Amino acid sequence: MLRTTLLSTVILGGLISLGTITAAHADITPDLSRDSAKVGDTITLTGTDCDPANTVHVFLGDSRVKVRPAADGTWKASMYVPKMKPGVADVLAVCATGTSESHYPTVQLKVEAGEEPDGGDPWIKVGGTSKASTPGSKHSVEGGMFPAGKRIEIYLAIANSDDPGTRVATTKADSDGDFSVSFTIPKHFDRGTYVVWAQGPDDKRHGMIELKVKDAPTQKPDRPKPPKTGN
Repeated sequence: MLRTTLLSTVILGGLISLGTITAAHADITPDLSRDSAKVGDTITLTGTDCDPANTVHVFLGDSRVKVRPAADGTWKASMYVPKMKPGVADVLAVCATGTSESHYPTVQLKVEAGEEPDGGDPWIKVGGTSKASTPGSKHSVEGGMFPAGKRIEIYLAIANSDDPGTRVATTKADSDGDFSVSFTIPKHFDRGTYVVWAQGPDDKRHGMIELKVKDAPTQKPDRPKPPKTGN
């Protein structure tokens, strides 16, 4: 029998999803390609027993990658070691559906000093993703490896849709190709699963970070104070 709890799971500062957490993969430790690596090095994590219909999310510091398992349930995810303090870091993998998460045992990596790679595909990460994501809430977006000095547009779109969504912020990449900007979820947005993505001068969608939006809490009206009575 699987042990389950209903929780909103925060992993290394980033929300994965809101749903049922199971212990189905608690005894299946993923295989890390190396025991130690420098910042900027590429590591590979492999595992088994994730349903092909699900998605595997792998987390290391501020980096996150997601991959689809093969037909036999095996999966392989590669990522570079992000900028972080030297020491022992946790690498976490989660086999997830839209409503449930199954966590693999954490694997430890010894991180040594190094430099992040200068080249690669543009990337983004979204901050402030929590169970408090509601219409009107504010979120930060950071990114890197975009063309220096060029305009970047941030969009919020319904997940699994061809609709590009609503442009919620614009900014420019700095001389290193990095950017940081914030946006507010429009108040007219309905609850559901959305994706945040960035568009640079290449007109491609970069990022596709999932963001779940819930209904805003209903405010209770203030109770009138009883009138004062004299002696």
